[in-house]
Amino acid sequence: MTNHCKTSRVIIVIFALSTVAFAAKLPSADKILTEAKGKAGAEKKNVMLVFESSWCPPCQQFDKFVNDPQVRPIFERYFVLATIAVGEEIAGNASKNNPGGEELLVKFGGVKHSGDTGVPFIFIIDPNGTIVATSERPIAGQNTGENVGYPTEPEEIDWFLKMMKKGAPALTEEEARTVEDWLRRHSES
Repeated sequence: MTNHCKTSRVIIVIFALSTVAFAAKLPSADKILTEAKGKAGAEKKNVMLVFESSWCPPCQQFDKFVNDPQVRPIFERYFVLATIAVGEEIAGNASKNNPGGEELLVKFGGVKHSGDTGVPFIFIIDPNGTIVATSERPIAGQNTGENVGYPTEPEEIDWFLKMMKKGAPALTEEEARTVEDWLRRHSES
């Protein structure tokens, strides 16, 4: 079971139209990314950029995960965490979207050719803006992968750990085990 919330191309179009009136209230996705890349460069880290929605249970689980006192220091040691809100109009809260969020998600490849996507969608990006890893797990025999979202299944957890190791080559085995143990203890399986 993939644990992410699905959205669609129609929602992205609605989102694009609905955010114009709210652009001044929240920082733009570009501003969030620019600040995160600047901080990551200064701290010699990569950015873990998370696209999420407040109404999405897997997004809430992911937030709980990265903010848990047991794993938060590991994430902070290797990544600058940045979050961009998208798809909030599904719950009638378009004003919670970061302007330009869906365009950035599309630009980075977080939306399939069909227009479908799922949140949370995670990108690990270096300070120059190059994508190092994504939450899209390849599926054998298919041209496109599957977004693991908040990882709960064994293969999703394995992919998330590969993402982390690719984005944080200095991640120790003990730290990786701490993250893996947390995810496996809190999985729905």
